[in-house]
Amino acid sequence: NTLCAGGHACVVAVPGRKETLEHVHQPLFIAATYDELLARPGLFPDGRSADVIHAWTPREGVRKFTVAYQRAAAQPARVIIHLEDNERFLLESVTGRSLATLRATEATALAGLLNDSLPDPVRHETFLRVADAVTHIIEPLREFAPGGVPTHLLFPGVDFTLYRPQVADAALRAELKLADDEKVIVFTGSNTFANEPEMRELYLAVALLNQRGQRTRL
Repeated sequence: NTLCAGGHACVVAVPGRKETLEHVHQPLFIAATYDELLARPGLFPDGRSADVIHAWTPREGVRKFTVAYQRAAAQPARVIIHLEDNERFLLESVTGRSLATLRATEATALAGLLNDSLPDPVRHETFLRVADAVTHIIEPLREFAPGGVPTHLLFPGVDFTLYRPQVADAALRAELKLADDEKVIVFTGSNTFANEPEMRELYLAVALLNQRGQRTRL
């Protein structure tokens, strides 16, 4: 939305479930599925294909779409790849195998271990090497950008007209059956194999708060 407000034309491409757009407050961008955009690369208002693709992670589904779009477009786009996670750690965690072992695994056997929601142990790094630039959500992820590729620390976007300190909503507290002295912690993420140790620390912290007299709900 910020890019659109600044005069840029933006398409947000998703694998599916485009109807989830209804949860976005006043979208200014065009939403499209991968299939829709591959069928019509020039979906932008001027009828041209993209000048820049910001590939949100180097995982296999995104990589395949980016390659397919480049082939379908009249003119190739610049490619920026965004890093949100340590992709090597994810691969090793989900498979229980080292990255070196995965790199040496035969393709058919590897296909049985992975899917498009995960990075390919070799292709994701090749994808990063041919990128025009890399963005990363936290500073330590910069180390996974290949040498010579420009990088930029890109914090998550926040609409401060929606997310700001406000007076507690008494009706909402009553609906959630919260006591007057009870605090609330909201974790706005998911619990996966990759963050189980951190989630356990969060659960223990909430338990400790309650044990020490500060009533707290997660």
